Amino acid sequence: MTGVHYWRCKRRLTSTALVKLCGVNEKTLRNMEREFQPAVSLHQYIKVAEALQTSVESIFEIYPENALNDSDRPDRSGLANSPVVNLIGQYRKQQNLTYKQLAERYGATSREFGRLLCNAPKPSKAAIKAFADFEKISVEEFEKLYEVNKEEAV
Repeated sequence: MTGVHYWRCKRRLTSTALVKLCGVNEKTLRNMEREFQPAVSLHQYIKVAEALQTSVESIFEIYPENALNDSDRPDRSGLANSPVVNLIGQYRKQQNLTYKQLAERYGATSREFGRLLCNAPKPSKAAIKAFADFEKISVEEFEKLYEVNKEEAV
């Protein structure tokens, strides 16, 4: 894992919190966490290092995947009770799936893809059909089963 990801977790910061602290946009930060990005300016890496209270050199290091303990992770307990936006989010909640598991059911591998499916104001018909097919039910049955309660919606 990159030093950016390692130090963000060590500091128990969510990516959203780090973006607010350093002023780098979310897409740039995600890319910095995946691998070294030559297109990202050194100035942006310096801003991230300062926000993480570590050296620039340490954020360019590669750390082993097992370098973090569970206690090094950001607190996400409040996210479990976040309101459901759409029926795919409702499906995820009722099936007790992680974003990654949801994405895999769709045929994607990215956790972020699963999160985007759940937080889209209106999910695509293709996504709804894919999950209905996975459950071996009709689209109409899927929509009825996982209809979002208006009080629960954002």
